[in-house]
Amino acid sequence: MNKKISKIFLIIVSLAMILIIFSLSFITKDKIDIEDVSGDRSALGDMNIVYQKRKGMYETDNIIISKDKEKVEKNVKEGITSFTISKENIGNRELLQMSNDKSNICETDDEITNVSLLNTYSPYSGDEMTVYIDKKDKKSSKIKNYEIIIDDTINVNGDSVYKALPMRDNDNIYLAIISSVYDDSDQDENKSQDSEHDVYKQTYLSLFKLNLSSQQSKCILTKSYDPNEMYTNGDVGFVKDNVAYFVTHVKDEVSKEINTCLFGFNIITKEINIINLGVENQNITNYSIDGNEVLLSCDVDPISKRVKTLAVDLDNKKIISTNEIDAKSKDDYNRYILEMRRYNDKTYLIMCDYKEDDYVDGGNGSPDMDYYIYVINEKNNEILYTGKIKEKIMYNIAFGIVKDEEL
Repeated sequence: MNKKISKIFLIIVSLAMILIIFSLSFITKDKIDIEDVSGDRSALGDMNIVYQKRKGMYETDNIIISKDKEKVEKNVKEGITSFTISKENIGNRELLQMSNDKSNICETDDEITNVSLLNTYSPYSGDEMTVYIDKKDKKSSKIKNYEIIIDDTINVNGDSVYKALPMRDNDNIYLAIISSVYDDSDQDENKSQDSEHDVYKQTYLSLFKLNLSSQQSKCILTKSYDPNEMYTNGDVGFVKDNVAYFVTHVKDEVSKEINTCLFGFNIITKEINIINLGVENQNITNYSIDGNEVLLSCDVDPISKRVKTLAVDLDNKKIISTNEIDAKSKDDYNRYILEMRRYNDKTYLIMCDYKEDDYVDGGNGSPDMDYYIYVINEKNNEILYTGKIKEKIMYNIAFGIVKDEEL
């Protein structure tokens, strides 16, 4: 009799546990909290907004927002924070995690390569400069690592701000570097610096050739500029069709004003072309390449609280369009562009509002952040759609603006 009662009790307890688990699955079901602030979400068209939510070391979810629905993909492979969330980038995670900038990546049909100076490039200090190269075979997924020392041909001491851009050519990697060297000479403490270029004493353009088989390097070109002529802030650069494009600040020969420009240096022919971006001396913070065109974004203007984006035709060296939107945020908050893309005469932006006071211990914590989606008609500057992702997620999250086939 006691055995029969025990079996009945065990069955009842088991059924109760199953019912509780089943109920909890509904209670804890993932909910994507997005607010359609203005316009119609159908303006997203063929694009999806995707980001990842990390719940634990091995628990990462893909959150996908499309023109007509939201979807959660459970327990996916985690992407890299500094790269857009896409199928290709997640597939190359093992290589990309060695990089901190998408401009460090160069690619051929068979291989993808990360080229980085890391923190070893404190130029012109007399120390050796080491280039770290990680090369992945697309078929075998095997990664081979190289360390190649490059010769410093410039006899100038001092720290600098720089941008290094790699280009792959068969067994060679060409590395173009623009660097502005700080003027660290003794100065009167009360002496004012009227312009940003006053902090530099020289700007250099250098080109190195690195051979992977021999692991040897050669300096091909070195050219110097007075910082009153040109300097760089080192933030943005990219390579397209053998041309290294650096964002630099260049003095106009007629007006004598400093303008933000794209400094195009052809790595093969050594030809230089400079495109005035028409944004005065604003800093460029991000870029997105689409064919022969590049989309660039400026800093949010601290006074007007507006932000400019501009599309540039790299072949014709002309500005295609310039758009400007209101980027006002709550008191004590700042807004910046996390991700952007152009498609079918639309500009897609993901922007972030953050409060600097909420960063804890150098970024370890959960600051109060809001994320916004914008879709802009490039032809008339009309904002077709604004959305707000209301759930609170970690500040170092990665986003993507991707088509279905790129998910």
